[in-house]
Parts: sequence; C-alpha cells; structure tokens
Amino acid sequence: MRLSLLLLVGLGGCGDDGTPAPDADADSDTDSDSDTDSDSDSDSDSDTDSDTDSDSDTDHCAVDDDADADGFVDVLCGGDDCDDTDATVNPDASEPIPTWSIEVVDADVAEVSGTSVVLDVGGNLHVAYNDDVDDDLRYATNAGGGWALETPDSLGQTGYAPSIALDADGVVRIAFHDRNVRDLRLATRAGAGWDFETIDGAGDTGWNPSLAYDADGVAHVAYFDATDSDLLYATNGTGAWAVTPLDQAGAVGYQPSLGIDPDGAVHVASLHLDSSDLRYATNATGAWDARAIDTDGDTGFSPSLEIDADGAVHVAYYDGTAGDLRYSTNETGVFVNETVDPDGDTGVWPALGIDGDGAAHVAYQDSTAGTLRYATNRDGAWTLSTVDADPITGGYASIAVGAAVHVVFWSERDGALRHASLSLPDGVDRDCDGVDR
Repeated sequence: MRLSLLLLVGLGGCGDDGTPAPDADADSDTDSDSDTDSDSDSDSDSDTDSDTDSDSDTDHCAVDDDADADGFVDVLCGGDDCDDTDATVNPDASEPIPTWSIEVVDADVAEVSGTSVVLDVGGNLHVAYNDDVDDDLRYATNAGGGWALETPDSLGQTGYAPSIALDADGVVRIAFHDRNVRDLRLATRAGAGWDFETIDGAGDTGWNPSLAYDADGVAHVAYFDATDSDLLYATNGTGAWAVTPLDQAGAVGYQPSLGIDPDGAVHVASLHLDSSDLRYATNATGAWDARAIDTDGDTGFSPSLEIDADGAVHVAYYDGTAGDLRYSTNETGVFVNETVDPDGDTGVWPALGIDGDGAAHVAYQDSTAGTLRYATNRDGAWTLSTVDADPITGGYASIAVGAAVHVVFWSERDGALRHASLSLPDGVDRDCDGVDR
C-alpha cells in the first residue's frame, strides 16, 4: 500500500598574624618527627592490612569455593560461576532467547480506528480502542489478572482514535473524538464507572488526539482541527481547559503525537497534509515553534513521538513515497533522519517506545506481507523481526515499554484485538556466557 496522504591537605598555618614565631622551626621539627613516626606506623598498618586481606581471600576459596552450593566454583577462585551468591546463576542455568508471546484481548472487534496502550506502576496494561462498527469507545485492562473489557461510551458514534494516559495519581484518562458532536472529549475512570467532559467543542475538532500528563498532574493534548485544518493544543494547567493553535502553516497537524520532556516542555510531531512533510512543534524555548523535520517526498505519515530520559526527541513515521519505515531523532542537537526498514511497502502505523536505557522499539505493519513487524536499536544497530507472521494483521499498533515490550494491535483476518509481549534483558547473565538476554 502506497499512501499519498495520510520520538550526567589543609594548609599548615603560621602564627595568628601570619609571621613565623621564633620557635616555629622547633615546632616544625617536632611535627616532622611526629609525621615521620606516624607515616612509619601507617606503613606498618598498611602492610598488616594487606596481608590480612590476602589471607582472607585465600581462606574464602580454601574454605568454600562454592558458597551458593550450585555445584560450580566461584570465578574468583578460578571457577566459572559468575555469581557465587545466587544458586540460580551458573553456567548450567537456562537463559533462553526471549520470543514473542501473543494473546487475544478482545475477540470481537470487527474494525478499529486506533489503539492506545499504557503501563501502570505495577506493570499492568490499560488499553483504549474504538469498535468502528458499533462506534463505541472500548477499554481493556489486565490489572485483575485476565483481560477485563468495558465500554465507557456507547452513545452514538464515539470513541474515534482514542489516546490513553495515566495522570499523576494513576487514574485512567482517555481522550477521543466524539463524532456525534464533532468535539474533543475526555473520559476519566471514576470508581467502577466513567466521567466525561468536553475539552474543545468549537467546530469539527478533536481528531486523532494525543494525550499525556506531566508530573504535576496537568493534562496536555494535541489534536487536529478539521474546521481550520490546524494543529491545536489544549491544557488544563490553570484549572480550566485552554486551547492554543500550534501550527497553522496550511493544512497541518494531522495525526499528532505528543510527548513531555523531563523539564516539562511539550513536543509534538504531526503530518502536513498539503506537503506531506513531517512537522515538529515545541515550546522548549518558552515560546511555541513549529517547523518541518523531514521534507523528502510524501513522508511523515502516522508519526509516533517519544522523549527519552535525557530529553531527546525520537519519532518513527511512514514514508509514503518509498514505502519505508523512517526514524528521526535530535540526540545530537539537530534532527537526523534515517530509514529503518526499506523492505517492500512497510512501516505503516508505526508505534514507538523508548526503554530505560534510551533504546528505541518500533512496532509497525508490513503491508506487503500483511504482518506485524518490530525494529529496535537496543544493540546499537537496527535489528528487524516479525512479531506475528499470520497474514492480514498488525493494524493500528500501539506500544508500551517496561520490563518487557508490549504491543497491542488489530488483526483484520479474524477481527480480534491482540497483545504481544517480549521480555527485555534484566541485567542478570544467568548462564554466565557474557550475554544478558
């Protein structure tokens, strides 16, 4: 499918007046003698301590060279047990290469307009999606163990392209477009139910919202205004919702993706509909600035933006001209763009996540094969793999990264919403082969 339109000796004093006293030399000699004696004692102590330490090391290996009783000698004693304090870590331990695990979240979703997933502090998943046949806003979570499904809003045509986030208190919030009234709405989990409010009700607005909360619990939403074809931004930092145009350079701001850096600045990537360029807006300098960061052909479709712990911006997006998955980052201070996957028509609906080490993880659809693909630069260079090889799958993917990579996606082949997960290295080389899997 080729699209034409669519992230660280104190100084010895003299006298009080600074003039040496007549007996200063005598004092100095006395001090020198004392220092010499002290140094001699110190050397003697040092020799004794060094011998004691050496004896201690020898004693450890002579007495017990397998402290964790796992049958392998401590590497410090000439063995090959890389952690002799943990019996589960030894050359005979199992450390298989992680593989993707896939499960069904909702088996009855005939069509979707988007998915959005977030991880809470307990590692539970919260998913928002739209049933585009019944036109309902849907929500799923595995916080109770298995997947629990809810319909927060089923009134008419609603829930389009939802964006889910957790506020500073961990409360679930979902921004979505209500097609009944063409407004940007917000759903808030309230006990066992949901509360709703309108963020922006002026004209035909609120399309493809991207929602995030800062450390103070303030909401930030970027969205497309179809009335004026502008990129808009709303925040409730003053208590009430305030709307600001971010980019008005033609038909711009489609499919926005918003992130907040460690300093609280907002960053938004979006598609320019007239030029099919990748656009970027930020208030990092104090005032809003918007510009293009990739103008090579028809590019910038479905951008997914993330901010790493150092405040660098990363964006994954689809190049409609070449049919490639593209990636842009300003880690060096300026945006550098590159192609991640050029094989066939691929990179549609990319979803980008950044792990704790600053590595990127991208889920996307390969339109040529109709499969769900995954790219990561965790080992330095980009590596590509297939998540779900069954055909006609991988649509509208969203991603969350914690101890594992979590991808939520829709399978057109059977109308099911699925969740794929892949464990990330935990910092423990369990089989002592020098590789942490």
